Amino acid sequence: MIKVAVLGSCVSRDNFNSAFVLDYDDYATCVVHQNQISMISLNSKPIPYDEKLIDNLPPFETNHFTTE
Repeated sequence: MIKVAVLGSCVSRDNFNSAFVLDYDDYATCVVHQNQISMISLNSKPIPYDEKLIDNLPPFETNHFTTE
């Protein structure tokens, strides 16, 4: 089984979405998805911050914020 990490947008991720590609999981597993990450963030060192201050975002957005 091929493991795939997706850095990109919905267009990239949709290749690993059974709503669009019914049998994708017969060939590959999407192990991580980072949505719309900036190249600056991708190539930068982490910036320390207090996670308790990020309390006003829904869980999906909170996850993308903390992983970027």
